[in-house]
Amino acid sequence: MIPVERGSHFGRVEKQKYLWRVIGLHSAGPALLTVVLFFVMIRLVFIPAFQNNLMDAKREMARELINSVWNLLNNYNERSGSGELTPAQARERAKERIRTMRYGPEDKDYFWINDMRPVIIMHPYRADLEGKDVRDFKDTMGKRVFVEFVDMVRQHNAGYVEYRWQWKDDPLHIVPKVSYVRLFEPWGWVVGTGVYIEDVEKDINNITRRINMATSGILAIIILLSIYIIWHHRIIELERLKIEANLVESEEKYRFLIENMNDGLIVVDKNGRIIYVNARMCEMTGYTAEELEKTIFTGYFDDENLAIITTQLERRRKGEYHSYEVAWTKKNGERVMSIVSPRPIYDKQGEYNGSFGVVTDLTSRIRAENEKKELQMQLIQTQKLDSIGKLAGGIAHDFNNILTVINGHAQMAMRKIDGLSPVINERLKKDIVAISEAGERAARLIRQLLVFSRKQASESVVVDINSVIGNLMKMILRLIGEDIRVETSLISPVPGIKGDPAQLEQVLINLIVNSRDSIAEGTDPASEKKIMVKTDRQYLDEEFCSVNKEIIPGEYVTIAVTDTGAGMDENMIGSIFEPFYTTKSSGKGTGLGLSIVYAIVRQHRGCINVNSKQGEGSTFTVCLPVCNEVITDKKDVPKEEPSLSGNECVLLVEDDINVRSFTEAVLAEHGYSVYSAGNGCEALSLISEKGLKPDLLLTDMIMPEMDGLELTGEYLRLFPFSRVIMMSGYTDRDMSLLDNMNGRVIFMHKPYSIQKLMLLIRESVDGPRHRYET
Repeated sequence: MIPVERGSHFGRVEKQKYLWRVIGLHSAGPALLTVVLFFVMIRLVFIPAFQNNLMDAKREMARELINSVWNLLNNYNERSGSGELTPAQARERAKERIRTMRYGPEDKDYFWINDMRPVIIMHPYRADLEGKDVRDFKDTMGKRVFVEFVDMVRQHNAGYVEYRWQWKDDPLHIVPKVSYVRLFEPWGWVVGTGVYIEDVEKDINNITRRINMATSGILAIIILLSIYIIWHHRIIELERLKIEANLVESEEKYRFLIENMNDGLIVVDKNGRIIYVNARMCEMTGYTAEELEKTIFTGYFDDENLAIITTQLERRRKGEYHSYEVAWTKKNGERVMSIVSPRPIYDKQGEYNGSFGVVTDLTSRIRAENEKKELQMQLIQTQKLDSIGKLAGGIAHDFNNILTVINGHAQMAMRKIDGLSPVINERLKKDIVAISEAGERAARLIRQLLVFSRKQASESVVVDINSVIGNLMKMILRLIGEDIRVETSLISPVPGIKGDPAQLEQVLINLIVNSRDSIAEGTDPASEKKIMVKTDRQYLDEEFCSVNKEIIPGEYVTIAVTDTGAGMDENMIGSIFEPFYTTKSSGKGTGLGLSIVYAIVRQHRGCINVNSKQGEGSTFTVCLPVCNEVITDKKDVPKEEPSLSGNECVLLVEDDINVRSFTEAVLAEHGYSVYSAGNGCEALSLISEKGLKPDLLLTDMIMPEMDGLELTGEYLRLFPFSRVIMMSGYTDRDMSLLDNMNGRVIFMHKPYSIQKLMLLIRESVDGPRHRYET
């Protein structure tokens, strides 16, 4: 201590100076030393370490940003995989989204994309490189930059690459840069972004200047402490933000999964109040989330399903749960069948606090099962019809040959009994008529069965269905009797339909006869007996065609036949189109009428529907596609009755000896010169050996060695101005081949009558015309 005299002014001043010097030494010295040491530490330790840490942080930031972009690409890839976007759309949208992404102090930092070749996919500041192969692209130091990017991701999938590049959007300013690149393997893309070294150096210089200023005095300590506190707080804040970001990301991820589930999700509290529904649940019910939430979910069920829900809720309160089926009522009133898989929710004390349920819509599954059953039924029906057609086709040719002989000889016998005594004549005539009628019935039955084969020759013209109905009315009235009233309601004008008029007549007759039989069997004698035939034009949409799979949407002519008969139950409706199915008593029907209708309608690319209830009558509606071609004029032109006889030379070719003998006799009886052969080869030999020049070739279609079509072709090459009548009991050959024979061929079905044969011979010889004679 400095000795100062007590009470001396000088002593007090010196003491204070001493004390201030001591305080200054003890305070300023350590402070100054601290500042100096801190300055040295900053220069030698802190700044280099901070520089490294800052660079690491920048690198980490680049890595996190690239990971975010990678997740964005993965999202687009998943949307492509789910079918929401095509692969091309997903790539294009992802590329354009990343092109616009910026960050950094001036929002000039960016991302780029190249592939593994490498070719630039996208670069926001170097559009001139997009689509180009950059494997030879070098920076100012000669480094093949993009090749190193590819090598890095090929070896490590991701990593950092140092090189020199233009300063952001300034192509003239080239600076060092560190970029982080990562491979997005599904698309073969390399995505990257980088950190400019100059940015880091600027940050370091700024911090150094601030520290130098802080070390000039006490304020430097405060500033340094503040910087430390701020820096430390910043770390804490960054960590907090990182945790929050992770939470948000996790929440968004699971929300995305929940909102994009194929099934509905519903969460209710312990009182049954809805507290959450996902988008699929809203779609299933027709309500918005706002409409559903805060409401009691039991209000969306009818009494029957509410009982199911109540039972299940009680079980969940007891800890029991299992899946169950229940029907919801949508906002539009539609019922939706679903299966619910529930789980209870408990609070921390283990008390029941509500539940959630995954709801699967069964409507599509039920619809698909119903459609599958319908298709199976249609397949079975088609197979049955095809089986009958194959059976009929197998016997038709030979059977019709037999009927030709039987019916033909019956006609010849009828013409020869006129010279007998009246008693014998009458008795024989009765027997012959019975033979003829039986033969005709057999022929009709074969024709009906051949409908199922879909291969019989038929005429296809544009038909006015109203005219067909009008022409049939007299015959229909005879068929049904006087006690049943027939009414028509025909649209005018009616569009044309493409088809065979004879087959369409068969459809109408069969439907009306079916209505007649239904009225006869099930109508109260006091009730009105009526059949209504109605035509209309309708557009059948996709919804209608989804039920009637055999047709496509478009304009159709509908023919509806309605009766007041007995009607049918569902079991009968499901079987009425099956071959040989009948509700009539034994001996009163073959069970082929409606199955023939079904087969003809299908062949005409249409459909038939039935609406009926037991005791309330039935309506059969046939839908046939509209044909916009001109309706074929089928009006008969009056002409003189031609002679049945002639003196021309006819070459008869028939492999069945009985048919050949019968036809020879008929032709000779009518004055024709006849030469006959058993097949096409024999016929050509006969022409060659005898030098024949026939006026007409009358040939069977189906024969051994050379059939009728081949023979006709050879014959018309030899005699181009001659005529041909081709006949067959059944053929599966393509009759369109006759179109190439210049109208010199008439096709005739067996069995045929003598008069038909003679008329066709005169028609063929006297007037050139090509047609099918059915």
